[in-house]
Amino acid sequence: MKLLHTALVIATLFGVGAIGAIPVTAAQPAAAQPEAPLPGPAAEAAYEATGEMIVRYEAGKADEAIAECKERGLVVKEVHGPGNLLLCGWPKEVKAVTARTELLKSKAIVYIIPNAPVSIPPLQPAGKAPLAPREAPAAAAPPALEAKSTSVSGYTGAGAPNDPFLNKLWGMSAINADKAWGCAREAKVVVAVLDTGIDYNHEDLAANMRRNPYEVPGDGLDNDGNGVVDDVFGFNTFTGGGDPMDRHGHGTHCAGTIGGVGNNGLGVVGVNWKVQLLAVKVLNDNGSGSTFGLVKGIDYAWRAGAKVMSASLGWQPGTPRALVLPVREAISRAEVAGAVFVAAAGNNYRNNNDTRPVYPASFGDPSDPDGALGNVISVAAININQQPSNFTNVGKRSVHLAAPGGEVKFDSAGAFFTDETDILSSVAATNTFGPNFKREGGGKYAYLPGTSMATPHVSGAIALVWSRPEYSGLSGREIKGLVLSKARRVDALKGLCATEAILDLGFVCAGDADPPCPPIIICPVPCPPSCAWLPPSRPKCRLFRR
Repeated sequence: MKLLHTALVIATLFGVGAIGAIPVTAAQPAAAQPEAPLPGPAAEAAYEATGEMIVRYEAGKADEAIAECKERGLVVKEVHGPGNLLLCGWPKEVKAVTARTELLKSKAIVYIIPNAPVSIPPLQPAGKAPLAPREAPAAAAPPALEAKSTSVSGYTGAGAPNDPFLNKLWGMSAINADKAWGCAREAKVVVAVLDTGIDYNHEDLAANMRRNPYEVPGDGLDNDGNGVVDDVFGFNTFTGGGDPMDRHGHGTHCAGTIGGVGNNGLGVVGVNWKVQLLAVKVLNDNGSGSTFGLVKGIDYAWRAGAKVMSASLGWQPGTPRALVLPVREAISRAEVAGAVFVAAAGNNYRNNNDTRPVYPASFGDPSDPDGALGNVISVAAININQQPSNFTNVGKRSVHLAAPGGEVKFDSAGAFFTDETDILSSVAATNTFGPNFKREGGGKYAYLPGTSMATPHVSGAIALVWSRPEYSGLSGREIKGLVLSKARRVDALKGLCATEAILDLGFVCAGDADPPCPPIIICPVPCPPSCAWLPPSRPKCRLFRR
């Protein structure tokens, strides 16, 4: 409740909708200039709402920045070396805005912002009562289903996986994962799930968890010297320790779509039958986190070797960019390390992300003041009939492509429910999903809708394609360009996203190892609406095709 209250206060003040680190050597993106301060009372309320501020200091001036913060009565809670950040609090007698104003006079300080909350993209439509559980299954009939959408029936490889819920995974069929499985089933890269954690004991995920080979489980020591004790399966940004167990369910669901173990006779199968899943808990058991925590999670992920990051989270439309600058800088560091960052476009019922950005997904928008981050992919959602989901955000410039995400539905009594037309995947043993969420396998699997569910389809696809010998040498930007260029265009997405297309893995086994599709033209940013993205040819340009 406190985080929700914080979000509401920040939203009101900034005019938007409600809603253990050690220094390393890394390329630092150019820092933005400090934003103009709000009027006194409004600014004070903004900082009081969060109770914390993030101080971005100049590289090499950590000690000076810490000393100046303490001199002005602030309490330095944490130092995050990779981002040149301090997380500060303050006692009641200190006025946060006054301290901020004084600190910004220092040459050691670049900018200061409140530590704003971030969360799972909400599914609540405007004008509807809160999504409430109900006692009985849905009385309303699901939408009519297309034959190909109801099962994975197009598989023509050496043998379909024996996972019992395969025929319920319409999303895998929609992206032609079943065709890709004829030659590609295993991802050799690490995929970080930036979410509520992962239930690393789940029957369909345990074998695909990335295990830190340099850490001795349970000995209470930081064996690998990375600043995190016992990080066998990942990182918990709230405790600073190595237990990223999911007790919400959202992160485990996303993980199952990326890499539910294939052909094990259990549950579901992910885009990758075999993969290394890295759990990075940046959202708590209520599905909420903070700017500082997300930055720590991103930096942990690329330092741990993740080449793909899946982020089914974000801020509400119109959140000031200044509030999330440290996240942009962290994603930029991940790009320098060679990682692709896949993010949910959001569930705000056709919000146009071109005009009301949704971060972090909108950091891939070519119209961003500092230019698009080339490693970001923004993902919209489609339903089982391969139409845009009723909840999905759009943006013909800022949203890149769509993937399966289901549909938000209400029965005749106005109660929210999920069914077979949503995305089936694994859920944590301890979770927050009530009886309105349809389940399978004794409750170990559930159907959920959202761009949160669309995002891991793309994350899994990037990992699978990147692991093919013919594509393994591509850069992060190039692998992004390849997957976008191979997406399947559909009329229903015309004008709604940059590619106007659905993720499609049908090319993987087709023997086409050449990403560019002629004829091509070179277009400077921003992208003309009539063009689709291809790999960049030089830093300030993109290649597009008609």
